[in-house]
Amino acid sequence: MDNMNDDMEYMPEIYSLVDEDGEESEFELIDEAYIDDNRYFALTPFILEDQDNDEEEQEQEQEVVILKASKNEDDEDIMATIEDEEEYEMISQVFYDKFQEMMNEIELDLNIDEVESDEDIPQQD
Repeated sequence: MDNMNDDMEYMPEIYSLVDEDGEESEFELIDEAYIDDNRYFALTPFILEDQDNDEEEQEQEQEVVILKASKNEDDEDIMATIEDEEEYEMISQVFYDKFQEMMNEIELDLNIDEVESDEDIPQQD
């Protein structure tokens, strides 16, 4: 999943999803996983950064939705709710572990950058 354009600017992968009430919302794909011949998606509500977001929208931004690749009655690819609770718990844990690992790597990178910055500071006697 490469979401960078030629100028190395991040380009989010946005999906328009329709819920069971027929309401359409936009979601950003943040990760996907292939497990046991199934494809799963972790998405978060897409809200433009330059919009004035109220408190409810900010809470939605933190929400992660996990869906499974499936086919509808017309044999078209869709993202569907995971109905089986055990499967959902297992996939949620997979994404949680991946996110934790990613956050640990980011934290490690930040710590390395801080150490390198400290080394650049001339020592006073």
